[in-house]
Amino acid sequence: MKNRQNLTEKDKKRLQKLAESHPDLYRLWELRQELHDWYEVRTIPEFARVTLAQWIRAARQLGMDALDKFCKTLEAWQKEIDNFFEHRITSGFVEGMNRKIQVLKRIAFGIPNYAHFRLRIIGFCG
Repeated sequence: MKNRQNLTEKDKKRLQKLAESHPDLYRLWELRQELHDWYEVRTIPEFARVTLAQWIRAARQLGMDALDKFCKTLEAWQKEIDNFFEHRITSGFVEGMNRKIQVLKRIAFGIPNYAHFRLRIIGFCG
């Protein structure tokens, strides 16, 4: 699961053995790496859309059901992906706050006072 630039010499040897013994699994690792690198490139949405379509075609050639489902998800979110390449912002911060609030809701189960619960959210999330 490491990115190419973080591989040690030992990791590279293990990856080479994987390529020889399980070529489909190795190709899956390559596709994951390509998608990671694709997100790091600063480009225009039109080019990103074309290169993502190429990636999806390559991914579907593996014939893995889970990967096909992932490709459908990428296609369904194409507009949002385009927006990322247009503005280079994500909803990661907001999603992190939502996750913290969900955890707090589990911890605070049964607190009948909404005002007190609101204060705990503010204190917990900063």
